Amino acid sequence: MLRINRVKVIISTSQQDLIFDELFSEGINVIRSGLNSSGKSSVISSIYYCLGFEEIIGGRGHKVLSSAFKTVINVGDNEVPVLESKIFVEVSNGVDDITLYRTAKMDKRKDGLISVYFSKMDDIHSVDTILEDMYVHRPNSATNSRGFHKFLQSFLNMELPMVPSSDNDTERKLYIQLVFSSMFIEQKRGWGDIFSGMPHLGISDSKKRVVEYLLDMSTLQNEKLKYQVRNSKKEIELQWGFYCDQLNKLGKSIEVKISGITTSPKILDDTNEIKAYVMYKDESIDIDSYIALIEKEYSKKPERSYAMSPQKIQQIQIEITEVEKDIIDLDENYKEAVSALNNEKISLDKLSRGLKLINEDIKNNKDAKKLVVLGSEENFDTFKNICPTCEQGISDNILISQNEKPVMTIDENIKHLESQRKLFELTIIQKEEVHGILTEKINRLQAGRENLEALAYSLRKDLYKIDGEISDSDVEKRVGLRSKIRAYKEFKKTLDNMKAAFVNLGKDWKKNLTLEATLPRDKFTNDDTEKLKALKRFFTDNLTSFGYRSVNNMGEVKISTETYLPVIDNFDMKFDSSASDHIRSIWAYTVALLQTSELFAGNHQSIIILDEPAQHSIILNDLGKLFSVLGSHSKKNQFIVGLTLGEAELIELLQENDVSLYNIIGIDEHAFM
Repeated sequence: MLRINRVKVIISTSQQDLIFDELFSEGINVIRSGLNSSGKSSVISSIYYCLGFEEIIGGRGHKVLSSAFKTVINVGDNEVPVLESKIFVEVSNGVDDITLYRTAKMDKRKDGLISVYFSKMDDIHSVDTILEDMYVHRPNSATNSRGFHKFLQSFLNMELPMVPSSDNDTERKLYIQLVFSSMFIEQKRGWGDIFSGMPHLGISDSKKRVVEYLLDMSTLQNEKLKYQVRNSKKEIELQWGFYCDQLNKLGKSIEVKISGITTSPKILDDTNEIKAYVMYKDESIDIDSYIALIEKEYSKKPERSYAMSPQKIQQIQIEITEVEKDIIDLDENYKEAVSALNNEKISLDKLSRGLKLINEDIKNNKDAKKLVVLGSEENFDTFKNICPTCEQGISDNILISQNEKPVMTIDENIKHLESQRKLFELTIIQKEEVHGILTEKINRLQAGRENLEALAYSLRKDLYKIDGEISDSDVEKRVGLRSKIRAYKEFKKTLDNMKAAFVNLGKDWKKNLTLEATLPRDKFTNDDTEKLKALKRFFTDNLTSFGYRSVNNMGEVKISTETYLPVIDNFDMKFDSSASDHIRSIWAYTVALLQTSELFAGNHQSIIILDEPAQHSIILNDLGKLFSVLGSHSKKNQFIVGLTLGEAELIELLQENDVSLYNIIGIDEHAFM
């Protein structure tokens, strides 16, 4: 949960410091003034700004704040220039307290820098208080460790889901700003429509995703599971088809037919289903039987045509010696190639690990640079000649100079690291090419050794040819048989490997089919349906309580199962609402989200901020009913309301509606005094 404990704004001028400093409590907090333009909205905007949520107001950075933070401010009857403006907001997650500090105007400190003090506001200058600078509204500020919204998400124990992006090709984390736009309603844009302050951050159906998250619905998870199953099945189909094509092409090249494999994936429990056949003497026989037949034919002793002589024997022995020497040389080359390949593998592993470390260093240095550019005065050891491990001084010179200077600036360090990354990437590409070349060489050496061994075998057999040599036709047959045996055995080996691949793909196919069968046919689980029913019930009850009059029959009001927003006859209900009733519907829906989340232990942060909710001449009686509903939930929630109303009138309104837990922050003429 999020709690605002204290807000302190310091606006410095040449005459004096103008300060707003107030405590906020559990329950209803009303920032009240009897006048417009007294600074109520500026105070609320400062809360958004310090949380990095100013996109809800309509932009990024200090530009969204009023001129009182940036240019001029009223001091008495005069306008004086603003020199500096600082905002401190103390927040809690129910267990720990931290203080956030962000400036709207300050030399050498940019508005993208947020400082986090791990203490209450009164203790930020204590020597024991830890300070950490972070950045906001910069690339990766929602994902990197130094990104403020990454930190805030963790501090508030928010496990934001990955959701589809607008292009539907990638997923992004549901941004924290989107979630809080359902709880923080600002004055200028917030009352235009439900979620009208939600920024556009490239998330598909962002309003829908926020409701799913707040109510902890299973629809998104089910959609993601369906998406994963669909993609997994497509991947299996692609791999299955690839293996089928490869096997069929290879089979055709040696006239082998394959059975047991369909063009589409299926569950394979037994590799015996996959078989290969060859036509032999007009009969189809399996490949193992065919290999046995041609091996038997090859093993037959050929006939001789002339008698062996001593000279012939000596010649054969010389050839055998030469072949054996070639085998020894080939074995040496093979060992060297294998050793070189292993070295390349080790080198590639080291380079990959090194590249990973360099990428991490680049990211950390760029994060640090962002903070320095924004004006951080936090000490970073990497900018000094200090080893981050042993904390000893570093010098790039043997003779230590008395004038200590940094070895590199942060920009130089990033540039150096990026050049190192390029070098590593190029080296990895070269190493991978060498790896491929060595692998091919080893395969060639293996094939060459098999040929040499076969030749040596033939020559040794020739020594016993006492009746003469083999005829040319016998030689051709034996060479052909030997090649055929090798080809069919190679195919059999490939087939056995692919059998295992098909079986594994079949198992994965079965898993996907099983998961697909368990997913709900309807996109809503029973729990989701109950949550949407409760959302409708709370919404219509609130409409009735708040005096909504544009619809006679509340039974006509529905919650769309597509958008989760209120509709009448499948049309946005704002088209049937008066201006004031439209405001009431925003009250009703905003509070109903909290009520539903509270009922089902959802992910609402138990806080709502409403700036000037009495829009379009809302009558006091209906405003009182809003306070009544908020008051009934005030023990476990925090509400901050900016309101233009006299103090006596406000107290009477709260008491008439049985609101007991409230805190009034009164503003006379100006919030900053």
